[in-house]
Amino acid sequence: MSSTSQINFSVRQNKSIERQIVFEGLVELSAAMGIERPIYVGLGSIWFADFQLAHRLLKARRMVSIEQDEIIFQRAKFNRPWRTVDVRNGWSNAVLPDLLNEQMYGNAPWVVWLDIDRAIDEDHLEELQQLAVDLPENSVLLTTFTAVDTTYGQPADRNARLKDIFGEAIEDRPFASAKEAREQTRMMSVLSQATLDAVVSHTLKSGRKGGVVPCARLMYKDGMPMVTVGWALPTQTNLAAVRRLVARPSWSAMDDDPIITPPLTHKEILALQARMPSSRPLSEASVRRLGFALPDDARTSYSKHYLRYPVYSQLAR
Repeated sequence: MSSTSQINFSVRQNKSIERQIVFEGLVELSAAMGIERPIYVGLGSIWFADFQLAHRLLKARRMVSIEQDEIIFQRAKFNRPWRTVDVRNGWSNAVLPDLLNEQMYGNAPWVVWLDIDRAIDEDHLEELQQLAVDLPENSVLLTTFTAVDTTYGQPADRNARLKDIFGEAIEDRPFASAKEAREQTRMMSVLSQATLDAVVSHTLKSGRKGGVVPCARLMYKDGMPMVTVGWALPTQTNLAAVRRLVARPSWSAMDDDPIITPPLTHKEILALQARMPSSRPLSEASVRRLGFALPDDARTSYSKHYLRYPVYSQLAR
C-alpha cells in the first residue's frame, strides 16, 4: 500500500531539508546547462510538495504527476495545484515511455524525480538505466527509495541480494559482516553508491552523447532511512561546466552524512537559531544551557542544516 494515505510528505523535517537541497542544486544545474522552464515529472501524490518548488524555483509550467493507485489518482486530480499539472494514471515504467513519444513532452529537457517509498530492485534500476539513455539532452534524473535493511533480505544474505540487484556495479561483499549489514548509515551509503555506479556504467556503455554526471547523493531519516541519488545528462558542450559545478566543495547535493535533524518544538527552534551560525556543531553543554538536551548526531545535523529547517504552524483548530 502507498504511504500517501498515512503520511503527509510535506511536513517531515528531514525530507523537507533534502527537497530544498535538491532544488537548490537543480537551479544551479539549470543555469549551467542553459535550461529555461524544464518539463517536471514526478510522483506528486496528493500533496505536490516538489511540484510547488519546481514551479516556483525552476519556473516549470509543463508538469506531469504519475499515480498508479486509482483512488489516489482521483484525489491527485482534485488536488493538483495548477492547471498545467497533467496527472497520469499508471506505473511510471509504462507512463514515461509514452510521454517521451508525445510531441508536447518529448523535445525539451526534463527533470524527473521518481520518489518512491519502497526498496530499489532490479525493475526500478532497469527503469532508471533506460531513462538515463532515453531522456532528452540537458535533463536531470533523480530517484528516492528506502534503505530499510530488512527490505534487502536477512543480514547473512544481504551481500548476495545486492549482487542480484546491482551486478558488476557493486563489489562482491559490500558488507564485511552481518553486523555491518545492520548499520543504517553503512546501508544507505552502499545503496546510494551502487545505484549511482550502475546507472553511470549502463549509460556510458550506451554511447549517450554528452555522457552522464552523478549530481546527487543524499541520505536522510524521518523514521525510516531513505536515499536520494541523481544524474545530470548534459550535452557534450555543457559536460565540462556540469562536472565543475558538482565538483565544487560547496555542492551540497553530494553528502556522505545523513540528514537526521530531530523534530523540534517552535520554542526549541527559536532557542537553537539564536546560537546560529556557528563554525562548529552545537555542543551538548551549550544546548543544556538552553534548558533541554539533544543527541550528538542530531545537534551536528541541525547545526549543518539549520537554514533549511522547516517551521510548521497550526493555522486553525
